[in-house]
Amino acid sequence: MATLPLELEREIFELVAYSQPLFVPTLSLVAKRVKAWVENLLYRVVVASDPNAITYEMPCPDFRASQIKNLPPSVLRNSVRHLFLHTVPEEGAKFLLSHCENLDDLWISAAYPSLLDIAGALPLRRLSCALEDFFQAHQAAIEEPRIVRVDWTHPLFSHLTHLEIYSPPEQFHDLPAGLASLPNLTHLSLSSGIDDSLLQLAPTIFRMCGNRLRILVFSTDGIPYPHNPELAEEVRFVQINYAYMPEDWLAGALTGADFWSRAEEFVALRLTGQVELYYGSS
Repeated sequence: MATLPLELEREIFELVAYSQPLFVPTLSLVAKRVKAWVENLLYRVVVASDPNAITYEMPCPDFRASQIKNLPPSVLRNSVRHLFLHTVPEEGAKFLLSHCENLDDLWISAAYPSLLDIAGALPLRRLSCALEDFFQAHQAAIEEPRIVRVDWTHPLFSHLTHLEIYSPPEQFHDLPAGLASLPNLTHLSLSSGIDDSLLQLAPTIFRMCGNRLRILVFSTDGIPYPHNPELAEEVRFVQINYAYMPEDWLAGALTGADFWSRAEEFVALRLTGQVELYYGSS
């Protein structure tokens, strides 16, 4: 019986593991050499959560802190690319962010100012968070205590291409100018319910960010924003029914199909004239 060269065999198994991460445990049973090839890929996507607080199920192993700390540091450093942190205690979050040195994508539900510099040392390209959780202890004393001054020059933003802010944009000081200063930002998502002031903010963001910003998503709870004539002509603007659902993030981490990809498809339809309105669906 003919056998495949080991290089080709490895490429096939790794391709399957990359495209179907949940099959990695099964693939590891095929042979010792296959296990050596694909085992680290099991940890490309890590979901860490407080089992007493999480209220939804995910089709992915839920890695408890005790399990993670038993992994060799090299596994976290070399393997983890997507990290989901939901109500994880500060020390557990510090441990993960300190060891996942090649992290590309972070979704974090409750950050701490002490994590800011640790996260800033990572090569993050995608970040989903409430920015005030990182910067609340770093803002200068100002008259409006609810206004958060974000340090847009912080290394946290230096590599970002995709930024999802799930907190009210109006609470940030000079948001358009801050976003325009980010060197690699191409995709931006803002979430804050139905608010006409956000529609007034969008044209300013587009104008200050220029052509580098490819997509601006306003997420809602399913009710369309009021019609805005200026945005009706802006093909890069998308309203989408999405509320930073963890299941959507996980789908994107595992398959690449998430609200970002749906927004890109919607913009492509607008560019070809197949869609005139600026709102899609989740």
